[in-house]
Amino acid sequence: MVSGMHMVGTGKAVGSYAVAMASGTANNPSRIVLALSATPSQSALVSWDLDCTENGGGVGSKSGQVTLRLPVVEPLIMPAPSSSCIVSGDVQLTGTGTLVITIESTSK
Repeated sequence: MVSGMHMVGTGKAVGSYAVAMASGTANNPSRIVLALSATPSQSALVSWDLDCTENGGGVGSKSGQVTLRLPVVEPLIMPAPSSSCIVSGDVQLTGTGTLVITIESTSK
C-alpha cells in the first residue's frame, strides 16, 4: 500500500495473460490511485472507471485505459470534488506471472 492511503479494493491473479480485477467505494476522496505489481516485472494493460457523486447527486464519471510497466502507482483523475466515488479497475499481463491490483484513496 501507498503510505497514508486506505485500501478500497484489491485483486490478484496468477498465470499466462492473467487478469486481476478490483472495485470498491472511496468515501470523501481527495486522491485515488491504482497500485499495480507483477512478478516478474512486465507490461500490462490497465483499465479503470470512476463514477462519483457529491451529497447524493451525480458529478460525473471518468474512465481510461493505458499500457504500463509494472510495478507502478497510477493516479486516477476524479471528474470533480466528490463525497463518494465507485471505483473499478482491471489489469491484464502481457506474459506469465503473478499480478496484484489495489485501489487506494486518501480522504478530504
